[in-house]
Amino acid sequence: KVSGGLHGVGVSCVNALSKAMHVEVYKEQKVYEIDFSRGKVVSTLKITGETKKRGTKVTFSPDDTIFGVLEFDYDVLLNRIRELAFLNRGIEIVFRDERDAEKEEATFKYEGGISSFVTYLNENKHALFQTPIYIKGSKELHDGPLEFEVAMQWNNAYTESIYSYVNNIPTRHGGSHVSGFS
Repeated sequence: KVSGGLHGVGVSCVNALSKAMHVEVYKEQKVYEIDFSRGKVVSTLKITGETKKRGTKVTFSPDDTIFGVLEFDYDVLLNRIRELAFLNRGIEIVFRDERDAEKEEATFKYEGGISSFVTYLNENKHALFQTPIYIKGSKELHDGPLEFEVAMQWNNAYTESIYSYVNNIPTRHGGSHVSGFS
């Protein structure tokens, strides 16, 4: 339902900039797999098994002939994955850092969606009311439904924090969606 980008280049760029990329798709009780290297197909799409799972798993290794730094920042990835789990109610995301066996695997799944996000953000604050306010709406447009969600909760802090997103992409400087709500 939600697209993280509308230009169609996300996975294409990862593919082109990876020395190896393996994709597994779990759909209609089947497992599909395909492999790429530096933007080219290495092994064609094939059905490799049966499953009850749904979803997609992408594994890649950045191309060391293009990138000088190949280290990913664990905390940046962990926070972004947690954020995506909040933004996509009910989705389960498993994060495992295979570089460090001592780091525990983290699983994120929030049935409360952005309401759970607001509760998480206010964990160490004194909320003025227990349950966040949650508003959801939808309007049918010529190219499909326009959907929105808002969750908010006041606390006793003197500063406000506004986190806004469009199609799972953070809009750190707000935008018409924030101005229109205000």
